[in-house]
Amino acid sequence: MKNKTAFTILTILVLSFLLYLSGGIFVHHGSAKNSESIAADVDLLKQMEAKTPTDFSSRKIENFSGDLTEEQEKIIAMKDDSFDNSEMTKWFEDVIILGDSIVEGGSAYEWLTPSNFSSKIGISVCTAEEQIDAAINASPSLLFMCFGVNDIENYGSQVDGFISDYREAITKIQGATPHTVIYVNAIFPPQDGVQDRLPFYGYLDEYNTELEALCQELGVTFIDSGFILRELPELYDADGIHPVSAFYPLWFNYLADMAGLKDNE
Repeated sequence: MKNKTAFTILTILVLSFLLYLSGGIFVHHGSAKNSESIAADVDLLKQMEAKTPTDFSSRKIENFSGDLTEEQEKIIAMKDDSFDNSEMTKWFEDVIILGDSIVEGGSAYEWLTPSNFSSKIGISVCTAEEQIDAAINASPSLLFMCFGVNDIENYGSQVDGFISDYREAITKIQGATPHTVIYVNAIFPPQDGVQDRLPFYGYLDEYNTELEALCQELGVTFIDSGFILRELPELYDADGIHPVSAFYPLWFNYLADMAGLKDNE
């Protein structure tokens, strides 16, 4: 009965979302109204997922769509029962993940501890001063940065402006807490079809190419985790941009692998 009720609720939400899109209504990511609605959606998704655990038994992982590394293939092949929150918490004990609503989702779904996140819905790298300062004050041994879901809309074709502001953020952190090792996550790709209604995603490859070059320039490590969503599109939320809860343990495992956090066990 619980599963049937949850399915009915989910159906209503999906239909409501489609009606919302058909009305031609578009709310800017940075608006207060959008922040409130996203927060409400996160709460509702958490309640629903508590009643209907995600079933990954139907995943088809034998045929990968791209040239994945061995580590990436292992991430894709992981099952939901492979994850231990306490184990992941140990990996990220002195780590902060800094960013926008993508990062905020990891906090909302409670895969790590609140102290692991310095994030806020709707922010861009140029409006994240409060979150950057909080990360600096925490002075972690390792910092992951993940901006872009709002930036690519706000900057559009002005990729240089985005890179300039990202450079300023990284150098500020490097100057304030030089012992902190910085990793920069690529901007995540949207689900197929999203670019048709959000054409600024046509600049995504250029953004990530320039972001990787910036990382090389500043001596920080660039990580592209986008393969997770490309290989497992069922992990997209209804908007085709944000991920659902089940995405985060895969992402955090990959970040831990890339940063060698599991080596400290």
